[in-house]
Order: sequence, then structure tokens, then C-alpha cells
Amino acid sequence: VCSGFAHPPKECDELLNGYSSVVQWSTPSLTFRRLLTTIFVMGLVLSAVFFLYRRHVTSSVRRVLREEVMLEVQTQMADYTAMDDGPGHKRGTLSF
Repeated sequence: VCSGFAHPPKECDELLNGYSSVVQWSTPSLTFRRLLTTIFVMGLVLSAVFFLYRRHVTSSVRRVLREEVMLEVQTQMADYTAMDDGPGHKRGTLSF
């Protein structure tokens, strides 16, 4: 591509003469303070996620348990039959 130019641009000179890229960093990328801050923030986020997960599991278990109890009560009520006391027995009085 560069050989097609009558006067090659600066980029072609850099490409043909060996490209040397120099990146100047203004500050070190990872300091001890930044490391501690990152660990602290990650700990806070992890704690919040754990709290929300625990709350979700607790409500889910309570809901499932409530449904199971209601189903058991409904099953027991469906099995219920009124007892027949017989023809000679008065209701509402106790006799021994």
C-alpha cells in the first residue's frame, strides 16, 4: 500500500522503519490503596447479594411450606365424614 504513494505519508515511514509505540502511564495502574478499596467494594457487593439471596430463600421456603400445609388440610377435610350417633342418642347432652 505504501509503495503506491509518490510521497509516502508519515505512517508508512513508521511502518517500514519499525513501529515503536511508547505508552506513557501517568500513574501506576494498581496501588495498594486501590487494591484495598476494590476488595472492600467487592466484599460489600458480595454481602448484599448474600443478604438478598438469603431473604429470597427464606420467603420461598415459607411459601412452599404454607402451600404444603394447605394441601394437607384440604386432604384431611376431604376425608372427613360426619359420625352418625345412631337413632337413640340425643345430640348436645352428655350421658354417662
